Amino acid sequence: PLSQTVAPALIAVAAATAIAGLPQPDIALILLAAVAALLSGYSRPIAGAAIRFIIYLVLSVGFLDGAPAHRGAAALIFGSGALWNIA
Repeated sequence: PLSQTVAPALIAVAAATAIAGLPQPDIALILLAAVAALLSGYSRPIAGAAIRFIIYLVLSVGFLDGAPAHRGAAALIFGSGALWNIA
């Protein structure tokens, strides 16, 4: 279903927006990716969602780190691009 592909991307962009402003976003990024990786062993659909989440999280944090003055707009652009890619 579309919700299994859209939700990980949107959650990843929202999480990246929240952690990009931290003094050490790399630590939070690694922790979130580790939790998603641990959950990926539960079932095949969750594994697919976790992989999408981790990919979009890493890309989004890197993108938002390059635009500290315009994080909200950058997150909106990246999120809409992620949705466009999925659809």
